[in-house]
Amino acid sequence: MRERAEQVLRQWGVPRRYVGYTYLLDMAEMFPQEEICLPRFFGLVAQRRGKGYFQVRKGVGTVVKYLRATPQGQAWQREHGVPLSHFDLIALLMDEAAPKP
Repeated sequence: MRERAEQVLRQWGVPRRYVGYTYLLDMAEMFPQEEICLPRFFGLVAQRRGKGYFQVRKGVGTVVKYLRATPQGQAWQREHGVPLSHFDLIALLMDEAAPKP
C-alpha cells in the first residue's frame, strides 16, 4: 500500500521534501494492520521515527496546508464546506491507495 500511497501523493503534487510526506507513507504502510485513529497513527509513526507526537502531527499538517492551497484542496472545501483536515487527508489517502477489487 505504501507504493500506491506514494503514487497518489505524487499525483497530488506533494513535494517529497516535506517530512509529512514520509510520515504519510509510514501510515499507509501501517494501515492494513491498524484502524484509522489519528492519535494512534501519529504515536506509532513518532515511535518508528524517533520523533515526538507533535512533530509528526506538524509534519502531516504541512502537507495538509500545502493541499489546501491547491485546486483539489479548494474543491474539497467548496464541496464539504470546511477546509481539508489531518483526518480528511489521511482517510482520503488511504481510500485512494487501497487496492480496488
